[in-house]
Amino acid sequence: MASKNSQAKMIGDYQIKGRPLGSGGMATVHLVTKDNKEFAAKVLHKHLMRERKTVERFKQEYNIGTSMKRSPAFVKMIDLFKDDGCWIIIMEYVPGCTVHDLLNKFGRLSPKEAIAITYELAEALTPFHAKNYIHRDLKPCNLMLTPAGQVKIMDYGVTRDLGANITKTGTTIGTPLYMAPEQICGSKKIDGRSDIYSLGLILYRLVTRKDAHGMTNSFEFIDLVETRMKKDVKEIKNFEDKELLDFIKKSLTPKPENRIPNTKEFCELLNKLTNYSTSRKKLIKNLLISMEKNIQAKKDARKQAKIEKTIVQPKTPVNIQTKLKKWSLIAGLSACAASGAAIYFMGWSKFFDVIKSLFN
Repeated sequence: MASKNSQAKMIGDYQIKGRPLGSGGMATVHLVTKDNKEFAAKVLHKHLMRERKTVERFKQEYNIGTSMKRSPAFVKMIDLFKDDGCWIIIMEYVPGCTVHDLLNKFGRLSPKEAIAITYELAEALTPFHAKNYIHRDLKPCNLMLTPAGQVKIMDYGVTRDLGANITKTGTTIGTPLYMAPEQICGSKKIDGRSDIYSLGLILYRLVTRKDAHGMTNSFEFIDLVETRMKKDVKEIKNFEDKELLDFIKKSLTPKPENRIPNTKEFCELLNKLTNYSTSRKKLIKNLLISMEKNIQAKKDARKQAKIEKTIVQPKTPVNIQTKLKKWSLIAGLSACAASGAAIYFMGWSKFFDVIKSLFN
């Protein structure tokens, strides 16, 4: 989106820099600058401006972010205003990559790396839940990893404030593939244990790159409900860390009352696992460094392959004998044609007289 001054590509007092960072069902995010500082501008889609509940939820995201400003794991909110008929949130710009991108570019993680990311995420949610908030949309593409090894929760547009009445009871909101069963079913009793379930799904995906119950992005909603409620967590082939798998299963029990009750206990149990490491941020930082090296190596390989294709290869030498045979055949055919023409016009007797004279 650009403001009325489209040539300057401005959002309020902020100048848009490059292409959008991303776009979703609710808003588009741009990289913007002001006073030589970079920010992220989240612009609510214009066609949603008439939907009162959507606008309220957008404003609530800003308010929730502001209330979490003391937590480094939550993106800092800078400003909220209306420009060119759209609501805008200006927030902290976070460099790095999403967990989704990490999995796509790097592959599945080791148990130690997966635990490090999940622990940081769960630890960040502890003060969030203490404020009576439920995220409801934890998923790899909403989680940023910074070069410093920090996990950042990027989006809480569907966060439920248990003290507010923006979300109607029994409404299903979030990303189905990462929802807890009670959330999918639109249960009236949703609390922090729904986020615990999402954490378990994320942890399983970090060590396998797959869904805990074998679901894919293409699914029927009724099949998802049936799977989450009745199917067991899939065993991981050649996976030696059985205590981690047992922990994941405990996080993914269909009934909330049988699940790990809160993020504090979730972290305490992670702390007891064999592959738990206190160097969590260092592990995450090294992961990003390795990923960048892999990306650069692939770029260099493609560049080298392109260079090699442009090099003119020497032509294969032509077989001289074959070439001589070819020209001999052509010469012979030409001679036959010439002789035939001479005989036709001169007659046989005169033609032979000419031939005899050539040898006398």
